[in-house]
Amino acid sequence: MAKKAELFEEDGSDRLGSVPAAMRRAVFERVEAGQLEIFYRREGLSGSFVDNVNIMRQPADLPATESQLTGVCRVLPSEFSRVFGRPIAMDRCEIRMLATRPALYLQFDGAIPGTTTLQYQLQRRAGGTLVLTATASTSNLTRMLSEFEEMVDSIRIR
Repeated sequence: MAKKAELFEEDGSDRLGSVPAAMRRAVFERVEAGQLEIFYRREGLSGSFVDNVNIMRQPADLPATESQLTGVCRVLPSEFSRVFGRPIAMDRCEIRMLATRPALYLQFDGAIPGTTTLQYQLQRRAGGTLVLTATASTSNLTRMLSEFEEMVDSIRIR
């Protein structure tokens, strides 16, 4: 990421021009601080977007009741739209089991047009979640869905 830091700067590359500067800056700062790890697909690169998976810790609690889940699912599209600077549709927002624990699963339009984001939020302790996110171009979504589920199915928590 240090080699490509200019992509995340405010006047950076047109390749990330559709991502608001504040979001690019926030991602860069989290990576620099060791709070976020990003892994990029290294094969089959074409075009300007590269499928990726990232992992971070986040101070949050998962919805504990059906009404809390409904509220979260109702608010998230507008919150993502505000952060990403464009209308974002939510395809899935539900509780699933992951590593024998409830996890919030989201599937929504990615920050960059033509991408989809998949996300699991897993409660680690009160007030803290582990967030696993995959973003893929629309053309690779079927493949990423399968690969991401394989990844998260391999998680074991002690």
